[in-house]
Amino acid sequence: MFRIWHSSRVISTTLPILEIEETVCPFYVRLSVRDEIGVLAHITRTLADHNVSLESVIQKDGVEGEPVALILLTHAVREKDVLAALRLIEQQVFVDGSPVVLRCEALGVLREVRFDSRPSSCLRF
Repeated sequence: MFRIWHSSRVISTTLPILEIEETVCPFYVRLSVRDEIGVLAHITRTLADHNVSLESVIQKDGVEGEPVALILLTHAVREKDVLAALRLIEQQVFVDGSPVVLRCEALGVLREVRFDSRPSSCLRF
């Protein structure tokens, strides 16, 4: 448990702390995959089976015979679901190496940053 403060008073002390795998946020995933028919279909089917919805998919042209980068941006999903899907995807023969996974916490949210009690510009996180 932890305390949430607003101004000079505590407004809550009863909020539980979630396990990191239970948190919900968008994810950035980069995979190195063979440029073959059916690879994207297999990846998206595995993600869907784990309740992971995609916001965006990017695949750039590669060199023939070389793996290509596949970039996935998910909607806000449970970390546990993303990691379970990626464990299965990583085992496939068309995947070269381990995926790169980054949380995109509070993406697009404007927050006011204060230094010395004076408001400064808002930053996009």
